[in-house]
Amino acid sequence: AESLLQLADDTETRSGVRPTVAVTGRRPDNASPDVDLQLFRIAQEAVANAIRHGRPTRIDIKVSYDERQVALTIADDGCGFNAEAQTSASRDSEHFGLVTMRERAEHVGGGLRIESAPGSGTTVHAVAGMTNEWA
Repeated sequence: AESLLQLADDTETRSGVRPTVAVTGRRPDNASPDVDLQLFRIAQEAVANAIRHGRPTRIDIKVSYDERQVALTIADDGCGFNAEAQTSASRDSEHFGLVTMRERAEHVGGGLRIESAPGSGTTVHAVAGMTNEWA
């Protein structure tokens, strides 16, 4: 949560858009530090993509913990894009960040889903297991 608040501060300084950060639940004591790192990197990429490509006026970052997993959602009100066309993006494409976000989520025993359409903003959902048994 502290890292996400710093990300919000940095984003506001660079772009003028202040992401909101909401956290529900409590991070388990036995949570893997790698899960924290990978989800933070996903959040960084999603926020950077929103600013770079979407021109949003609002970005909301939500984190929800339970005993077994953490869910991360980054939603913006930007211009959106055709998410279905980008799902098959490869490492060689200009959409490398989307591929990397998916790989990061899978690395920590989770997954990634992107919802977007032209004119409707973008929402990135990532879920990961919280303990070392998932990684």
